[in-house]
Amino acid sequence: MASTIKIKRSSTPGSAPGSLAAGEIAINIYDRKLFVGDGSSIYHIGGQYLEAANAAATYQTKAIERAALANTNAYIATKANASNPTTSGLLEHTGRVAISQNLSVSGNTTIVGLRANNTFGTPGYVLKTNGNQAYWDAVSAPNLSGYLQVANAIATYATKVNPSTNGFFNHTGRLTVGTNLRVTGNTIIDGDLTVEGSVTYISSSTLNVDDSMIKLAANNAADTVDVGFYGKYVSSGTKYSGLFRDASDGVFKFYTGSQTEPGTTVDTGATGYAVGTIEAVIDGGTY
Repeated sequence: MASTIKIKRSSTPGSAPGSLAAGEIAINIYDRKLFVGDGSSIYHIGGQYLEAANAAATYQTKAIERAALANTNAYIATKANASNPTTSGLLEHTGRVAISQNLSVSGNTTIVGLRANNTFGTPGYVLKTNGNQAYWDAVSAPNLSGYLQVANAIATYATKVNPSTNGFFNHTGRLTVGTNLRVTGNTIIDGDLTVEGSVTYISSSTLNVDDSMIKLAANNAADTVDVGFYGKYVSSGTKYSGLFRDASDGVFKFYTGSQTEPGTTVDTGATGYAVGTIEAVIDGGTY
């Protein structure tokens, strides 16, 4: 369908708008009167009837869209079997971690306050599993090398090559993984998720976010970066299109065809850059 533009309007006989911005127009449908403002006064233009010089006009419009993000209690439906996801730096978690399949940690693992069945281990005990649950058990010294060892609940652990576990892993406190953390199954995060890296990749067919607002440019300290979103498509080469607020003039802009991927700003002079076309209903409201 074509775009529809509805200007400010009234169907009450004799009604006139109380205020209009400079260049803003309004119409009294019953009286067939058109009004325009100059920022301080309102002028009635035309007589009893209105005559359209270009009755079949096509309008190019700009839409304003604003978004915000609160990083609270978000649920992310992730793509199954994502291949080799990796992360570097610090992974910090407080509360519950549920891993339905394998947890692979290639580097050293430091755990503060390790529990099995909600019980801390004691010196001389090791962590075992019977296939259904983990538990603490005393093992003689010659056999300690085959198990995870805990000394006073704060320790550096000698880990088995390619460790794996089935069932439920429950951890309270901080979990630090020095290198890569790989989860091959679904991941459920009940609390806040904080990602401190500069780049975050999400490979997902569906993204569900409970929050009603999305916040962009959260660390923007001045009006120097463009704020918006964009998508990539391939049509006679790789191109980009999207919507952004231009920091240079404060105007929201749709664009398409750009052959330059946006960074902190959108290059409006890039090869192929063109103003985007939208299909929408633009409604000025009533008075």
